Amino acid sequence: MKNLKIIILSAVVLSFSAIPLSVHAQSAVRINQHISDLNQIKPLQNPAWQRSADVLKSRILDRKNKVVGDLEDIIVGQQGVVDSLKVDLNRLQLGTEVYLNYNNMNIRSAERAYITNFDDDRIEEIYPELLANIESASGGDNGLISIKDLNNADVEAEDGRRLGKVEEIMFDINSGNRAEALIIRVRASGIRGTSVAVPFYMPRYDVESATRYNVVVSNAEADAILDVARTK
Repeated sequence: MKNLKIIILSAVVLSFSAIPLSVHAQSAVRINQHISDLNQIKPLQNPAWQRSADVLKSRILDRKNKVVGDLEDIIVGQQGVVDSLKVDLNRLQLGTEVYLNYNNMNIRSAERAYITNFDDDRIEEIYPELLANIESASGGDNGLISIKDLNNADVEAEDGRRLGKVEEIMFDINSGNRAEALIIRVRASGIRGTSVAVPFYMPRYDVESATRYNVVVSNAEADAILDVARTK
């Protein structure tokens, strides 16, 4: 009877210990498939996306389509949704760069432009308020991410493996208000310079300094990135 109890207990322990392994394996397969599907089209040639390098050349228009300034940076949240735009209101002869809240100013995107719902007089009127909010809107410790500073950031796995650098950030070409994918230039494990796209929300964005990030992916995500890179 004692031996029977030991056998039953051992079987129970083994069955429970196998569950996390199974779940982990299934999760790894899903991650690999997700990243593989995202790279069916060459990431930098995907017609559904546009490069941040092009988006950052946008002008800022008032609600009458009058040019009031130039885009300097885009601030997004972890999910890639645009939170604010860093702009130079040079056409209004307002000297200091400020941040325009994307939702509060009812901003919408157009071809090579972002359009506010305010006219130029209203923008000048609220300029002191925009200056007062400049520190809280700049990204970094508040969980927001600067697209401009993210370019060329180091990418690594949680276990410390270096995977490469951020080559580009791709935006939804239709809305312009969401970063959809992070393009990693993979240089690891014998892979030299292969571009792999991952969903923007997937990595963790650690602040290294005022203008520098370190991009961290899970070990399973790193394995999937390397697997996809090897097939290219």
